[in-house]
Amino acid sequence: KQWYQRRVAITAGITNNLSESCQPIYRKMKQMILFSLFMGLVASEVKLAEREIVMGLPGGIYEGELHSPATREAVKQALGEFKLRALKSGRLGSSDSVIVGDVIDVKTQVVAGQKFIITVRLGLTSDSDCKAKSQDGFVSARVCSDNENLGLHKVEIISQPWMAVKYQFGEFEDVEGPELKSLWVDGAN
Repeated sequence: KQWYQRRVAITAGITNNLSESCQPIYRKMKQMILFSLFMGLVASEVKLAEREIVMGLPGGIYEGELHSPATREAVKQALGEFKLRALKSGRLGSSDSVIVGDVIDVKTQVVAGQKFIITVRLGLTSDSDCKAKSQDGFVSARVCSDNENLGLHKVEIISQPWMAVKYQFGEFEDVEGPELKSLWVDGAN
């Protein structure tokens, strides 16, 4: 028993002496470890940010390119579908035109194809001056004076170029201005 207590005392003395003499080294090592961990975190955040820009989040919604050919075609298809549904719903007569303003925003999402969420200024007019300036039932808001019937709307369209029916039309939302959602829903039937 005495032998054991003596051994413990000697070991404790050596450890204490070692600890005191190694304190600056331990402190330095601790600082280097913390610094390495911090740099690793910073580097991983930078890499993560790079990855989000390059790879994106699967299924996430991103800013679309307003002037890309795919976006232009999606806008063209959405406007054509809007006109068709307006005719089917009875809200667009032969003396009426679809007023087309600026495309404000386009978001994209990879689904079973490419989803476009298009925010556009859109409306219907029976103004004869606007009708005279229209082409194929569409008139630019820049040349049509009937701006009170122009509103801000969102339409979703999915492009699936490998399918027989290349475009599918989803939700329509009235953001501000005249209510056109009922036209979109009624014209779908």
